[in-house]
This record gives sequence, C-alpha cells and structure tokens, in this order.
Amino acid sequence: MSEIKMKIVWIDDDQQRFKVWEHGLGSILRGTNIEGDVETFQVKDDLLKNIELKINDWKDKVNLFIIDHTFTQAESLPFALRGSVLAHLLRNALPNIPIVCVSGQKMNSNKFNMEDISEYTYLFPIDELGDPKNQERLFSIAKDFNQLIFSDSTSIRNSLVELLAPPESVKRILYNILPEEFESEIIHGTTPHRIAHWVLNVLMEKPGFLLDRLAAATYVGLKEVAFESHKDIFSSALYKGPFHTDSHPYWWVSSLTDELYRALPNEYVNLVPQQAGRYLEGVSEEDYSVCFITQKHTPAPDSVAYSDATMSSRHAVQCQYTSPLNDEEGITPGFAARLKMNSYPLQEG
Repeated sequence: MSEIKMKIVWIDDDQQRFKVWEHGLGSILRGTNIEGDVETFQVKDDLLKNIELKINDWKDKVNLFIIDHTFTQAESLPFALRGSVLAHLLRNALPNIPIVCVSGQKMNSNKFNMEDISEYTYLFPIDELGDPKNQERLFSIAKDFNQLIFSDSTSIRNSLVELLAPPESVKRILYNILPEEFESEIIHGTTPHRIAHWVLNVLMEKPGFLLDRLAAATYVGLKEVAFESHKDIFSSALYKGPFHTDSHPYWWVSSLTDELYRALPNEYVNLVPQQAGRYLEGVSEEDYSVCFITQKHTPAPDSVAYSDATMSSRHAVQCQYTSPLNDEEGITPGFAARLKMNSYPLQEG
C-alpha cells in the first residue's frame, strides 16, 4: 500500500488537546495510507502577530489547517477573537488551504452562528474525531481541496459539474441550481473554499442529489445490511467526486433509480422504489426497511429523519411522522428539507 504524509497545522489554546492528537491523525483514503504530520500552534494573547510571522513558512507546505472555535484560555485576544475570525484572516493570506474547525461545541449550539460555520470548510466535533470515518473525511478534504482551484479563464459552473461527475440526466439540473457566486469566470480568493463548503455541507448533507447508505437503503425499501449485500447492483451510482470516501459513501439518486429498475423484471417497473427494491433477487421479508415510528415494514418508510433537532441519530420513517428540521431547511434551491420526527413509538409497559 502506498503512503503519503500531509502537513497539518493545528491552532488551539488547549495544550492537552495537542498532546492527544499530534501523533494520532492518520487514515486509509482510497487505498493510500495517509499520515498527518501535525504542527501545533498555541493561541496566546499575541496570536495575530505570531500568525503573521508564520504565514510564509506555511505557504505551499501545509495541506490543512485545524482550528478550535472558542479560545477560552487566551484571555486578552482583540475583539474576543474566535476561530471563525481567524479562519477568515488565514484564508485571505492562504486561500488554497482548507480550514476545518474541531470543537467541543456542537454545530447547533449557541456558540455557533451561520456566519461562523460558513468560514470553515467543515466542522468536526472533537469527541468524534477519533472515528475512522471522520479521519478519512478529514484527509479527503486535505487531499481534494486543490481540485477546486480553477484558473481565471475557467467557467466555474461547467468545470464544477464535470468534476462532480453526475449522471448525464442530472448535469443540466445541477448546473442550474449551483449558487450564483459560482457564475463568474473571475476566480476570487475565497472561491475554492466556497465551493468546498457547498459540496460538503449542501450537496452531501441535504436531500436532493446524493443519498448516504441509510437514505439509499430506505429509498429502495431495504435495511442497511440488506442494501450492503446488494451494493454491487448499484456500484455505477456511487459518487466519485471530491471528498468521497469508502467508509461513508454516497449514491446519485437518479442512477440508483435507474440501476434498481434495470435489475428487476419489467413487471415491477411501475412500483415506487421503496416497493420495487423488495423484489430484488435474494431479498426476504427480514430485509425490508422498518418505520421507526410504527415498527412495521408496510407501508414502507419513504423518508429518513433525525430523532429530534439535536441531530443525534437518524432513522427510516414514514414521511407523515416528520417535519422540517428547522425553519431554514426549505430555502436551498434544488434540495429538499432535512427532516426530524414529530412522533415517537409508544413504549410498552
């Protein structure tokens, strides 16, 4: 297996956090063993001066910045400086290096607002960074970010759609719903970051074009285990664009639909996918997806929803038992709202 090392700069005010992670970052990404060579940078009162002195050392040498969001141990920072502000300043100087936040605060806590979140390429809860899936995602960001650095004469929208490699039937739709800021052929310093943020936090996270394993399994009427055993049928539907990983795959929903009906006799092509998938060869009643609310497989669950607004867990469920996760969920053009459950199973006494 091939190996590569990546240079990571971790900016934090907590020395204990450095000790835990400076030798503990590494992953296998698409068959390559990747090790993170971590340089630690402690936040102190003279943070901005010290950062400025390091900029030239980091240019063209660093693959990723990791930044804490709340600097509680540095008491005299100007303007109560947070990690998101530092991320903005770093990006002005080094626009071609992704910046992720690793924080003890949850994204939906009152420590974050949308402006904060938009400054980071991605956000990882610190207590989940040890999860191999998250480390694989971390290194996919470090490795793939440079794919989003387009030349000034490039049509961003065309180039991005080709890079994402969607099914032909989806290309024009995807082109039309891309944010307006990706329209110009003038590449701004923040363009790679804005594209990366959109791919990771919109395209991959919101229902519309891509489905993760639970959503894909539910879409074809199966439990995740049964879907996994039939995944070869859907291999051509896998997303292979920037930031894809083996441990947390996504499937293009349109290709998933095409491959499903291609694998079935013609008599089932008029069924909705949640019903049709149950006629795949080798599928039994035990493989059918089950609604978390009713605990029944019929009618088939047709949605995936969070258990509540904390987003701590997701389950297959019938759409009638759900509501939008929050008031802002329906405002992203081309995407459906993420859902939360508004009813719960009765507990038997």
